[in-house]
Amino acid sequence: MSHHGVGGVASVDFQLDEFERAAALLGRAEDGLFTAGQVLAMALADGAPPVAGGGLLQSRAAEDHLWTAQCLASEVADRLAACRSRLQASRAAYEEAEREAARAAFRLRSATLFEGLAAEMAANHGHPNRQTTEDLINAAPGYALAWLSTGGDPASAPAARATWGIVARLVADRDHGGPFQAGLAERLASGLVGLAILRQLLNLRSIHVESVSTSAPEEFATPLAEVMELQRRAEAPVSGEGAVLVTTTQTSAGTVHILTLPGTQPARDWRTSARLNPFDDGGIAEGVGLGSPFVADAAADALREAGAHPGDRLVITGYSQGGIHAANLALDPDLAAEYDVQYVITAGAPIGGTPLPDSVRGLHLEHVDDMVPGLDGRPNPRTGNQVTVDLRGYAPGTEMGAGGFGAAHQLANYSHLSRELATSTDPAVVEARAALGAVFAGATTATVTTVTLRRGPTKPERRFKRKPLRAPLARGLSGSTRH
Repeated sequence: MSHHGVGGVASVDFQLDEFERAAALLGRAEDGLFTAGQVLAMALADGAPPVAGGGLLQSRAAEDHLWTAQCLASEVADRLAACRSRLQASRAAYEEAEREAARAAFRLRSATLFEGLAAEMAANHGHPNRQTTEDLINAAPGYALAWLSTGGDPASAPAARATWGIVARLVADRDHGGPFQAGLAERLASGLVGLAILRQLLNLRSIHVESVSTSAPEEFATPLAEVMELQRRAEAPVSGEGAVLVTTTQTSAGTVHILTLPGTQPARDWRTSARLNPFDDGGIAEGVGLGSPFVADAAADALREAGAHPGDRLVITGYSQGGIHAANLALDPDLAAEYDVQYVITAGAPIGGTPLPDSVRGLHLEHVDDMVPGLDGRPNPRTGNQVTVDLRGYAPGTEMGAGGFGAAHQLANYSHLSRELATSTDPAVVEARAALGAVFAGATTATVTTVTLRRGPTKPERRFKRKPLRAPLARGLSGSTRH
């Protein structure tokens, strides 16, 4: 189990996918011994090897040694197979135990969810926190259906509560006691976005490059601090609407590019169909419902405009909506075929339904009072290559009554709190920090290319399908700060 956080959260460093790695190592050793046993058996079948200058006794001794080695190889291979089987069974047992513990905790929280919601929102400046948001997404449909099934009469509240457990299990995912592998939020988002496209309520079209500008070389210091500063620069008040940044630096191992994707930039006028900013509200729909196909194409164009070459290493970062796209881009086969995607960094983004490939490391910053990371309705993937860090507290001078999604979701707050990671002694945070530092080892300067994107029919439209409902990776209490 592994919980990581900033603000005094204890850490226990253990990850369930270590079972899988150990089982894989045992499997390779088992295969090697099996092969060795086969070679020895073939040698014995061909007769005892000749012994130069020896006699019959030496030939028989050599044959006995071969038999002994063959038997030993087979015995050890059988023991390794049994050990591997027990490891796999242990992982399955741990996973199921933790899943059942999560279900029980969810049922307990849901029993009083709505009674305590008003008090919690008052304490959290008018917003539910991350955990409550996840619970609301998973519990509210069941409550609503149960309420309707009992007539919607206030007097039927006890009956509705009794019915809720049954109804909830019909629509929930496995982590919440239901039959579905995909989370409820994922299924709802995919269905709603597909319906909106069919009804022509969303204007999702391909994205093209409108303008490009590159800075003079700048100092490049601490990687995470630079990433958060670039995230600030990518926002509309600094770089303009629809801009992404491609930061290029030379390291001791070659060129590295940082692709920085901004948060949501709300449309100025909901009535117009000519909404050209790819990161407006429609961009959220593209990310959660389709898997960011147009943003992926535009990202590849932006990288080429910035001078990136096939095979270059790539770090993708994003805040809020940008984090949704960042995680999706790490799974895009065309981008992965052209660049070596090494790291994804997100802040305040709901990416629980998007497990990264094993070859890509992930660092996810989430404030415990921020409702936005809870909109996916589930914890982030808990694997050895992804670390989620819980942030607590607020930057000095933060406007606690901020509108929108509240103070906890502000990028400035994430930037301020992320500085604490530089001194964190949590094992997983230390490892993630070291891995990020290794990517940028030797970097001293960088150039920043600002690429402004616009959505419109200036290039052939990409045929897309709705975002596939990905089966989550193993979800034990590992590689995550959540508890």
